[in-house]
Amino acid sequence: SDLTDINRNIWIGLHEHRIDVNYMYGGMIINPDRKDNVADFTRFDKRYGDYLSGTMFRDKVKPSIFTIGMRKVDQNDPVAVKSCILEWVNHFKEKGWDIASAHILIDDESGESNRVKKISSYINSVEPKIKTGIYMWTDGELQKYLKAGLKGYGTFWNMSGAGFNVEEMKKLKAGGVLTGLYQGWCEPRIGRDQLDGDGVALRSWPWIAWKYDIDTLLMYHMSLIYWDKDIAKCWSAPDTEFGAGQAVWIYPGVITIGGESVTTDKFIPSVRLKQVRRGLFDYEYMWLAKKAGENPDLIVNKVIKKALSEVKDLGNNVPGNWPHDPEEWLQARKQLADLIMK
Repeated sequence: SDLTDINRNIWIGLHEHRIDVNYMYGGMIINPDRKDNVADFTRFDKRYGDYLSGTMFRDKVKPSIFTIGMRKVDQNDPVAVKSCILEWVNHFKEKGWDIASAHILIDDESGESNRVKKISSYINSVEPKIKTGIYMWTDGELQKYLKAGLKGYGTFWNMSGAGFNVEEMKKLKAGGVLTGLYQGWCEPRIGRDQLDGDGVALRSWPWIAWKYDIDTLLMYHMSLIYWDKDIAKCWSAPDTEFGAGQAVWIYPGVITIGGESVTTDKFIPSVRLKQVRRGLFDYEYMWLAKKAGENPDLIVNKVIKKALSEVKDLGNNVPGNWPHDPEEWLQARKQLADLIMK
């Protein structure tokens, strides 16, 4: 129950930072106590119902994306997959949730094009509104998928900052798919997400998304509370498998470290999470300026000179092609505000 309380506070806190929570490999709908593969949503609804309805939030806004899953379903069996998807669709309809917010991760950097084709076609035949997510770390994976004819399969294509091919992803988006960006290799292609990044590293992410017309941003891992059984580890030992503080944007409460207790039942945000929120605030200014009939792109392009695959120099310690003086970012926000108020 303590973990459930922490989860709820994480969801509320991240919602207020404009971030939707996704458990990429979870969302299971089959009660493990049952042997008949019939969906039992009792525990799912108890855990996620208030989240998906938006009632746990002050603004009552529902999440725009939520990962559902097919665990314990034989994904080689089209009947089983389609039956599972239909159960999800019917349950979302029954609860009044938007099925278009549902996302299924069908490929996580595997390069298995035949499997991706098969699973995505099963899902799309039942409900094409569900986002079928393909995730690629390198441009090589993307090229392999394109060569294998995956264009038209998968409705939500995501690439890491390491491999994000600006031109190819732009073509995919023009063909009607959603595009997403996640972490990878850090600067100079994308702002550094680790503890040793500077104070504007993660603020750059939403600006990069605007510049290259990317629909979503993903940090694949927000807290060591789910990564390691020792949930105090992120407090006492910041080095994770992929670098200092990598993927630790929030810290759990209700733990004991060396005899000293952290007893809050609220999640504790990091400075890096605040950087992302600041960038998202800037993004909202861009959106408002465009809605007002103005063009924020000139301001954005002055701040983000180039990123992602437009960056060719990947030498050690090469900083991102954006200002590293926070005052310049403040001035850019003021310029965006001036556009809105014209």
